[in-house]
Amino acid sequence: MATAQVLLSGLFSVVAGIVILIFPKIINYLIAFWLIAIGVIAIVFSA
Repeated sequence: MATAQVLLSGLFSVVAGIVILIFPKIINYLIAFWLIAIGVIAIVFSA
């Protein structure tokens, strides 16, 4: 089972790398969305 997880992880990494190379602007939006989401979650759960 560990071999399947390593294979899926590797495939995901390769696909993500190709997507970033083809659409580099998307990674900026994804990072921005992730940071905003983490910030909102931190504010909501700390209050």
